[in-house]
Amino acid sequence: MAEKTEKPTQKKLDDSAKKGQSFKNKELTSGLVYIIGMMYIFHQTDFTEFIRFYQSLLLHPTNITLKSYIEVISKVFFDIILPILVVTALVGTIPSLFESRFKLATEAIKLDLTRINPISGFKKIFSLRTVKDFIKTLLFIVVFIITCYLFIIVYGREIFFLYRSGLNQVIDKWGSLVVSFIFVFFILSLPILILNIITDFFLFLKDMMMEKHEVKQENKNMEGDPEIKSTRKQLHQELLDEPMKKVIRDSSAVIVNPTHVAVGIYFDPDNGIMPLVSLKCVNAKALAVKSYAKEVGTPVVRYPELARKIYHRYHLFEVMMDQDLLDIMDILIWLKKIEIDGRLRDEIDYINE
Repeated sequence: MAEKTEKPTQKKLDDSAKKGQSFKNKELTSGLVYIIGMMYIFHQTDFTEFIRFYQSLLLHPTNITLKSYIEVISKVFFDIILPILVVTALVGTIPSLFESRFKLATEAIKLDLTRINPISGFKKIFSLRTVKDFIKTLLFIVVFIITCYLFIIVYGREIFFLYRSGLNQVIDKWGSLVVSFIFVFFILSLPILILNIITDFFLFLKDMMMEKHEVKQENKNMEGDPEIKSTRKQLHQELLDEPMKKVIRDSSAVIVNPTHVAVGIYFDPDNGIMPLVSLKCVNAKALAVKSYAKEVGTPVVRYPELARKIYHRYHLFEVMMDQDLLDIMDILIWLKKIEIDGRLRDEIDYINE
């Protein structure tokens, strides 16, 4: 098997994203869900009515009817549980969408039997990602122990004397302590999370690396099969009659935009003819003009703004004026210069040198 030495192309990344193989950091998303979820529970959720009902249920279990029980449970669901589910779902979904650049994994839900291949599973056990996850887990355990130690030192006395408090005070205090514990743990874990994100990113790029022949094949697919390109070229030429082909051959240059507009420029200083519009086409015919110009050696210059301006401002065989004339002369001089330097190609972007 050839070595994967080439960076992934954008098409490779897009195709992988459709399969659910985009760069994601689960720990960061989970941390945000825990932090915001707990803050919402203990700062935005009112458990008073639920506590009162639960106390009544414990003290007078025979006084609760089925109807009142269902009403309370329904109210608890819609007032407490459902908002928490919505908040945590949004917190978990939004970062994931940003990480995947809002590309949905449409192919990830398809059945893929290679995922249950024991050989692939065995390889994953001894992969770099597994080693990284093992080290990360050990570091998180160390941070958890440090957080517990700090918590006992700071809040140990308060926790010990909680037995003297009422039920509501105990619930409020433990809620506050849990949020504080998670917050401290999250802060101490930040260096690990940052290192983990960086490591995951480089491992993701490593997994996406491509072999040279894969890049060549992808470029070939993007450009099109030679037979298809030949057929397309033939169709383009069928759009051009012989007089049009002669105009293209005689033109000094063709300015394009680069798929919708093509404008031919004719310039003959020996006979005193100033630069004029020799042809102007759009859409399919513009592509045909560009294709034939490249075939016969007429320079094709990609200059979208100027191509659109000339197309809309001038009629056929009309001489350039003012600033447009200066722009065209700059292009013609530039083409002559790069032709002398041996840098002239079939199609080239205009660079003001």
